[in-house]
Amino acid sequence: MQSSFIAAANWLKARPETNGKLGAVGFCWGGGTVNFLATQVPELLAGVPFYGAAPNLEDVPKIKAAMLIQSAETDPNINASWPKYEEALK
Repeated sequence: MQSSFIAAANWLKARPETNGKLGAVGFCWGGGTVNFLATQVPELLAGVPFYGAAPNLEDVPKIKAAMLIQSAETDPNINASWPKYEEALK
């Protein structure tokens, strides 16, 4: 499934009616997908994940996009991964 999102990003970037710039916004599962795309699509310029799972930490150095990360307020499953993700981003 995730490879489909990479293919979709590349397809969108190549469309003649666009300027070729990519950004992504997602909520919950979609937020995790935004985090994943940021690690796999170097042309992604901006990402806004809302409450999504963090990506694999070893992939975080690949992120080039500006990220506006919205954490979950009281979701222990999601929040448990954020300290290490934040540290890897720094």
